[in-house]
Amino acid sequence: MPPNPYSLEPAALLWIQPATVLDIYYYYFHGFFDINVENCKNPSWPIELPGLPLVKTHDLPSFVVPSNSDKFNRLQFFKEQVETVDEETKPIILVNSFDALEPEALKAIDKYNLIGIGPLIPSAFLDGKDPTDTSFGGDLFDKSNTYIQWLNSKPKSSVVYVSFGSILSLPKRQMEEIARGLLKSCTPFLWVVKAKENGEE
Repeated sequence: MPPNPYSLEPAALLWIQPATVLDIYYYYFHGFFDINVENCKNPSWPIELPGLPLVKTHDLPSFVVPSNSDKFNRLQFFKEQVETVDEETKPIILVNSFDALEPEALKAIDKYNLIGIGPLIPSAFLDGKDPTDTSFGGDLFDKSNTYIQWLNSKPKSSVVYVSFGSILSLPKRQMEEIARGLLKSCTPFLWVVKAKENGEE
């Protein structure tokens, strides 16, 4: 049976992380490197990957690191994504990045056509004038908007914004180290921390 010319198959994959993260997953699942507990003990252990600047252990996505308790469930999800994309010929992947930020990473994998379309942010963060934009629906902060008042009280570009997204899960010790570093910096910061699923602090 000939292919249906009116078939609506996806034309591109949207990758909401940086291009380097996609490249690292690609190389990991294609056997370019492996990481074990001993390597993880040295955060500066170097990993050479084609087309990328030198990567070190602390640069790796957390799901690739053996000590991550969520590793197997979520790593399988990324593996399936890479396998699905590999079935296509020169698949187009729209990446949350731009050429000036990750020039090497966007060109590192010859089999993929990575196109930087970032940064991807809801219009509410830009001017908030688009009433049809519902991508910002889930309020992360108190409805009182006290954080906005606090931000407005600070000089322009003086506040550090810290967020690791909704997928990344950091160990408690690492969160404490980040907190200490932020406090020692004596710089105002706004840190978005997701609630733990099991109710732990």
